[in-house]
Amino acid sequence: MSNKLENFHLKCKEEYNLIIEDFNILFYGYGCKKKILSKIFTNALIFNTKIMNQSEIFNLIKSTVKTKYKIYLPENHKNFIKILDAKLYEKNIKIVLIFLNFDFFRLSVFNGFRNIKIIGTLDNIDIDFDLEDLDEYNFILRDLTTYEPYTEEIIDMKFHTETKRLENAICVYNNVSKRSKNIFKLILEAKKEKNDLNMKDLYEKSTKKYFIKDINIFNSYLVDFFDHEIFKNNENNMLTVNLNNIEIDKMLEHINTLKE
Repeated sequence: MSNKLENFHLKCKEEYNLIIEDFNILFYGYGCKKKILSKIFTNALIFNTKIMNQSEIFNLIKSTVKTKYKIYLPENHKNFIKILDAKLYEKNIKIVLIFLNFDFFRLSVFNGFRNIKIIGTLDNIDIDFDLEDLDEYNFILRDLTTYEPYTEEIIDMKFHTETKRLENAICVYNNVSKRSKNIFKLILEAKKEKNDLNMKDLYEKSTKKYFIKDINIFNSYLVDFFDHEIFKNNENNMLTVNLNNIEIDKMLEHINTLKE
């Protein structure tokens, strides 16, 4: 980016900081925006939504507010963001979160808070959103063209993402109870047999094999896998496994190696 263009963007710093008093900002325009955003919002946390899952984002936020503001948050609490916003409000603190390659669906958990301000960037021409989405996130649009070469925002991160997904799954598996491990393996094996997985069918399989007589107990064994986005459950009670066939094979290989 030329010095002239960079200086122009930096002159808008005061305007942008005024905007985020009441709104959030969604930046568009060609070029990587990470470097200039770190200069405009010097205290902001920056996340790459291409390669970071929700758990990793939460953990970075937790560690930062703990160190910087002495704000202590509960572990694995479903209302984590709501609690954080309330504590920030009590201390009259606002934090700015920058999400590169903003994802309207995945980041909805951050929407609608007083003391958590959102900066997003549009780096993918295929992103799908409308005026209602902009209004819901309280976004103001601004051009932040830099002409800087894109790095991790739009390049093919398939290998990196798959590696992180598998590492994440192994880490979670290694830290859950034996019964959770067994049910996780059962689900992966079922996924290998057929693509569509129904939660009721999986519960019945677990009942026969592990004598689990309560659906709530069954669900409790899967909480960690849902929290770390290894599993997702849609409105039709169908389970999605966020691992591809190669990753499932490697995961089962890891499980079987531990049992040897």
